[in-house]
Amino acid sequence: MSQLTVSFDNQKPLLCDVNLKVGKGETFVIVGPSGAGKSVLIKTIAGLVRPSSGKVLIGGEEIHRLSKSDQEKLFRRMGMVFQKNALFDSFTVFENLAFPLRESSDLSDSEIQDRVNWFLEAVGLPHAAQKFPDEISGGMQKRVGVARALILKPEIIFYDDPTAGLDPITSRLIIDLIIRLNKEFKTTVVSITNDMNRAYQMADRMGLLTDRELIVTGGVAETQKHSDRRVQAFIRGEVRIA
Repeated sequence: MSQLTVSFDNQKPLLCDVNLKVGKGETFVIVGPSGAGKSVLIKTIAGLVRPSSGKVLIGGEEIHRLSKSDQEKLFRRMGMVFQKNALFDSFTVFENLAFPLRESSDLSDSEIQDRVNWFLEAVGLPHAAQKFPDEISGGMQKRVGVARALILKPEIIFYDDPTAGLDPITSRLIIDLIIRLNKEFKTTVVSITNDMNRAYQMADRMGLLTDRELIVTGGVAETQKHSDRRVQAFIRGEVRIA
């Protein structure tokens, strides 16, 4: 993305002249305080929010200049795990995973069943196939969300704070799962989090979103030694950056 600016209702921009390039197969993690605009940024990159100015390019294609049919083709190459998981309450776990396959693939019923069962095994939930979302824990719901985002085998996946609301042990296990599945499918990843431990666990490169700008800090070691005082203040938890 290039010179990305996002504002709503002619208010002061929430994001201003943000630039970022993520390489194929890379995992880029965006950190920053609550309210800095991380969710807005990731939804803008994913094409769910239209920027006020600037460009978002996926594989050299500018999302918002594509025709509707071409946008739909591009979106099929992408997946997203929302912070609240966005599961269908009236669907079982199995049905939640089968839904995108029925809507967006030509797989037969038996092929859909096989793929859903594979992903249930992959996320450790074969026993929960016939349960509804409100019958399983928050960590299990998150695993279902990860499986559903990956079940179409997207090239690019976005994680909107994948461990929000989870305890530290469950959070670490969720990131372990995400890393394993990302390697399995060789996906390009953009994720956001408020948790530096999980960011360090997951990231190839990182960036801090603050003061309406994205400071690309590099890998974990580079981030920890970064010269910008705002980066050091955030990673040490010394002050809250507004």
